[in-house]
Amino acid sequence: MIFGLFIMHSDLNADMHNINGDQDTGSMNTVFDKTHRFISKKIVHTVLWFDDFFYDERILDEETARSSIRLKNGLRTVEGGDLSSSMKFHMNIRLKNLHDKLRLIISGENENDPADPLPKDQIEPGFEDTDSDNNLFAGTRYNFVHTFRTLLFAETGLESDIPLIPYLKARCRLRFPLSSVLYIQLAEAVIWKKSHRSEKITEFDLSYLIAKQKTLELNNMLAFKNPEDGIDWGSIIDFRHKLSDKIALSYYTGASGTTQPESVINTYHAGCKFRRMFYRDWLFYEIEPENIWSRNDTGRYISEAAVTLRVEIHFGN
Repeated sequence: MIFGLFIMHSDLNADMHNINGDQDTGSMNTVFDKTHRFISKKIVHTVLWFDDFFYDERILDEETARSSIRLKNGLRTVEGGDLSSSMKFHMNIRLKNLHDKLRLIISGENENDPADPLPKDQIEPGFEDTDSDNNLFAGTRYNFVHTFRTLLFAETGLESDIPLIPYLKARCRLRFPLSSVLYIQLAEAVIWKKSHRSEKITEFDLSYLIAKQKTLELNNMLAFKNPEDGIDWGSIIDFRHKLSDKIALSYYTGASGTTQPESVINTYHAGCKFRRMFYRDWLFYEIEPENIWSRNDTGRYISEAAVTLRVEIHFGN
């Protein structure tokens, strides 16, 4: 899982300016402020760039200073010749006429990614473990606190179903820089849906700056549902390499599993992503070869190779 839930660097600067809006320039040149800016420039700026460039889904929780729409279409072929397509979109609209902290969130997809080693569905507005091929959520989000170190928001909305299903979501994220090349991030989310029990998600991220344009990230997620269902978990190690302002690579390996009815690893996953900006700075294509080892009913792991081609379009102000 890629747990870099971070705002764009420009938004980070804007947030820090807002936080210190009543301070003069001299009051921001203390050792503490200089250390903060140094750490931000060294590792945070690099991680933010990767998260946004690779369209890390949890960065969507961090967008506040702008409105954005992201469209992603994918074509996936698996070993044996099976071919499938997918579409996903996310709208994050800043409601300026109402309140700067209020957002309109609309998100939808026609297929969950079966190869994802982490349960990313819970990052979207609302959550439900469902076999439905079509998911659409719409809601409003209020950011109580949104700074470099802390994010706290509450969200409410509806899932498009018959009948419509209301949901509530609250999320808190804390970020702790440890040095100019290392920091950790902790996050906790609680989600409730009508006719379903609440669910709690715990996330732990560690990011290490190997070189100016290379990072190593360890991302972990735990999902607590009903006590009798145990804990769903996922973990991934991701090495990212920026080749230029338009090209980047990601090499990753991960696993996911559950603790009930027995503690097992359900899936191993390894692959890489080649992503390039082309023609315009809002147009991307991505090639992702991967291999998945899934555990069957007999306890054996079945290997399956796949290649996915994606095209994305970003709109924003």
